[in-house]
Amino acid sequence: MAQEAIVRELLHWIETNLSKPLSIDDIANRAGYSKWHLQRMFKDITGHAMGAYLRARRLTRSAHDLRSTNRSILDIALHYCFDSQQTFTRAFKTQFDRTPAQYRRLEEWDCSGMQPPLLRLYKQELPEPTFVQLPDISLRGSTVSYSISYRRDGTLKPRSVLQHWQKFRNLFTADKPVPPRFFALLSGETKKTNEDEQQLYYTCAVDSEYAPEEGKLSEHHIPAGEYARFTYVGTFRGLTEFIVHVYCDVMPLHKLTRRASPDIEIFPTSSERPMEFGIIQCDYYIPIRRPEESALAE
Repeated sequence: MAQEAIVRELLHWIETNLSKPLSIDDIANRAGYSKWHLQRMFKDITGHAMGAYLRARRLTRSAHDLRSTNRSILDIALHYCFDSQQTFTRAFKTQFDRTPAQYRRLEEWDCSGMQPPLLRLYKQELPEPTFVQLPDISLRGSTVSYSISYRRDGTLKPRSVLQHWQKFRNLFTADKPVPPRFFALLSGETKKTNEDEQQLYYTCAVDSEYAPEEGKLSEHHIPAGEYARFTYVGTFRGLTEFIVHVYCDVMPLHKLTRRASPDIEIFPTSSERPMEFGIIQCDYYIPIRRPEESALAE
């Protein structure tokens, strides 16, 4: 048990130092063990070789940067302690079967080569996806956009999203019945004006048949296809952390590919009201292909 505690502490330390030039010697000195003993203990407890795990986590972080920022490949390589772009490209292709440039240009996001952080896998149970087919759904809604820094903010939704929800819900007055469910559509793009920022779009919507005439609502469309559904009950802030957990841990473990379509949040109005400061209930849908489908699509 003491050894597991040591390994958990090391996993946390590794995770917070991925952009620093760590070596096996550095990690052994941190733990106070010989390099040989620590590597054997790490492998026995995690099933991973320490050096290979460290490199896989750096490459996984770099894959997120390639998809979520406009930073140059060289900048990303140096940030994660690779000595050259060529060394980085060779290691990246070994793990992801594509060069960094090819990975960045993919329309769909293949998560199968990513290494989830083992620390989170120890700390909590993983959400289990349910694979469902959604039909075409016509919506009417209102969109707010905002910028975030991937490195600084992750996927944190600002207060403006809560305010947007409150304004949207106020469209449903006493003479306009509340629909059985509310939708949120989430999409984004990297900003050409800032290499570390993304422009995100968050749309509050309802089925078209329930849309009020006021509010200048625009038409939106959920395309039919397969989605991974995750059920969440908790606080609004916890929902954003839950989404990060799904993308960083669950998608890679199931070797899923994210299709090019918005993520969807569905809030049943029979539960607590969505986007208020109490407990919310939400089904989160990610457009996906499963491994066998992704292989056929290539």
